[in-house]
Amino acid sequence: MLFGGFFGGLTGKRKRTQTVHRLAAALNTLDYDIVRSLVTPDIKIRDAANRSIEGADAFIAADRRFREDTHRPQVRFDQITEHDDWLLVSGKLESALPELDGPVLLRIRFEGSQIAEIEITRAEPQLSVTKYDRMIRR
Repeated sequence: MLFGGFFGGLTGKRKRTQTVHRLAAALNTLDYDIVRSLVTPDIKIRDAANRSIEGADAFIAADRRFREDTHRPQVRFDQITEHDDWLLVSGKLESALPELDGPVLLRIRFEGSQIAEIEITRAEPQLSVTKYDRMIRR
């Protein structure tokens, strides 16, 4: 049972890691049907300044606007580590715009096989989907 639990945990982590990479690919290609299948209907996206987006529809609309208005930046993930119930993800948002280009850190929580929560950390002058959404809704 010990090894079954261990290897079962690896399989779960592998599936969650694959889901995170699939989410990045779907966002980068604006494939929001895939995005919708990977996230819970009530997903919560928030950043370090407590700006937030709630719900799959709101997240998809905000991300579409963010990417289309900012020349479609691309997210790349370098490292994914499991910590308690969260995946810790480090990567980069690639863009020709200096206010976008740079490192990004994410904490991602799952409910079952879907992403339920994403916490975004970026250096303050850099934009994130949550910061951009707040700016344009003012």
